[in-house]
Amino acid sequence: MREVVCIIVALLLAAAVVPASADDVIERYTAAVKAGRAGEPQKAVADLEALLKEQPNHRLADDILYKIGWIYEREIYDYNRAVAFYARLVEEFPESKNARRAEATIRRLNKSRASGDVAFREYQAILLEYYRIGGAEALARMEKLMEAHPDFSLAEKAWLFIAQERMRLERYADGIAAYERIIESYDSDRNFVTALVAIGNAHIETRNIAEARAAYRRLAAEAADNRFAVLAAEKGLRRVRDFTVMRGGFYASAAVVAAYLVAMLAGIPWRRVSWSGLWQAWPETLVLSLIIFGAITGLRDRGQIFVRSLLILWPAAVAVVVCNGLFVQLRPASRRGLWVFALAALVVGAAMLYAVFYLTDLANLLWDSLAYEMEYGD
Repeated sequence: MREVVCIIVALLLAAAVVPASADDVIERYTAAVKAGRAGEPQKAVADLEALLKEQPNHRLADDILYKIGWIYEREIYDYNRAVAFYARLVEEFPESKNARRAEATIRRLNKSRASGDVAFREYQAILLEYYRIGGAEALARMEKLMEAHPDFSLAEKAWLFIAQERMRLERYADGIAAYERIIESYDSDRNFVTALVAIGNAHIETRNIAEARAAYRRLAAEAADNRFAVLAAEKGLRRVRDFTVMRGGFYASAAVVAAYLVAMLAGIPWRRVSWSGLWQAWPETLVLSLIIFGAITGLRDRGQIFVRSLLILWPAAVAVVVCNGLFVQLRPASRRGLWVFALAALVVGAAMLYAVFYLTDLANLLWDSLAYEMEYGD
């Protein structure tokens, strides 16, 4: 009986001690991870290695091994030690989820380091520091990296990064050149599709409609078995058709406005124009100005493109209103003639509105919004 009591007491003591030990391991693991995030990676790996040495069979042992390898890889850039810990994880815990991740990481590191650790270290640092240093500096560093290491083992990914950042910074010509280099230099179906879509979109942005059409048609022809590529090409060609129609509308609108102004300027007897006659147009000018600036106030939160469009439209509209006033004042017409004149002025006003919106790209924005609502709206 005495022996039974001793066994029960021992079991109760073990049950009390084990959770405390487990909690201590978790706390130490968490503290080490926080140290790494706080910019102390050397302290983090030292604490984690000490913890692993004390608790080699703990349920968090594979997490500790993976975290040590991760810190050596991502924060200390000691790839040999990173691979060593990843390999130890695979050997000691082959059935764990972290083992599969470690195996994939070892393969990636071996491939990435094929052209040397210096290039890979800089490449990885650029990606990890992107949000801290900003896109422009990251792009400059990546371009410098590729100049210094043109045979970098991850060159295709580096050029893809360069191309995407150039596009994001609206350096469209440079972005197109980078994407064309990817197409010519690397045999990757996925990046081929990505590059041609981006090239077509860039030509759309710069209004090179013929080049955009050629890019989308090439995509449809050379990647006909890729469903994503076909859908992207069809969507791009629809945008090309839209812009072709919009550009035609701009030329027609510009011609209408130009013809109207020429007719007005030719029809006004300028020798009879006086300052008092010009001044008589002030009520219409004031009302028009109040309407436009009221619209600017209401739309300024929508983006500068609205404000810029209306600011360009304002002086043009004022000039047309003044010319209309002078024409009516100095060349009296019948009631029917005035109705015809008013109708013509409305047509010209609409044409001028569209022409300005096309030039400021607001027409494109509004059309894309309408197309999106038609396709995805309720």
